[in-house]
Amino acid sequence: MPTKNEPQAVTYTTAPVDYDWFGTKTVDAFAGKDARGRIIRKVSGPKSRVEAQRCRYGSGLHLAADEVEWSKLVEYKFVEPVPATAWARVDAGVLEG
Repeated sequence: MPTKNEPQAVTYTTAPVDYDWFGTKTVDAFAGKDARGRIIRKVSGPKSRVEAQRCRYGSGLHLAADEVEWSKLVEYKFVEPVPATAWARVDAGVLEG
C-alpha cells in the first residue's frame, strides 16, 4: 500500500479516470490533446506502482507516457500541450482557450 511520503512518478495519459488505481491523482486534467483530439491528463502516482498503472492505461490502448516520452511527443508534434493559463474549458471533447 502506498505511503504518504512515497516518491511519486508522473504519467501523461488519454485514459479516463476510471483506469486510475488507488493512489493515482490527476495533476492536470487538460495537459494537452493528441492528434486525434483526445484529452491528455497528467497524473501522479506511487513510483513503486507506476509501471503497473501505465500497463493498465495501455490495456485500453490509451497513451501512457513518462516525462521524457512526453517531451519527445511534444517535440515531434504527436501531441499538443496546453499551457495552464490557456485552458478554460472542454466543450464536446474539443479544447478551447
